[in-house]
Amino acid sequence: MQILIELDRETFRRLEAAAPAKSRKRSAFIRAAIQRALWELEEEKTRQAYLVTPDHDPPAFDAAAWEPLPHGGFDAPEASPRARRTRSAGTARVRKGVRKGGR
Repeated sequence: MQILIELDRETFRRLEAAAPAKSRKRSAFIRAAIQRALWELEEEKTRQAYLVTPDHDPPAFDAAAWEPLPHGGFDAPEASPRARRTRSAGTARVRKGVRKGGR
């Protein structure tokens, strides 16, 4: 489809600066401008509709209803090698034939 429109001098000057007739970009530029203007009109209608009738439904997700996970939901941090050493009933493990202190 084709349409013929009449522009005032200032609008024509600005159009020529943005998309010169010789560049083959003018038609695409005008189509994009019209599509954007139509989209903005639709968005404004939607905005006005929400102002007249706000959405009062509760949110689908209520974060307050969830219990916190230990460690924020991640694996527990591993204990350091020193913390992993075990002592049973207060006695240290000693390898056979090795005394404390390495002697």
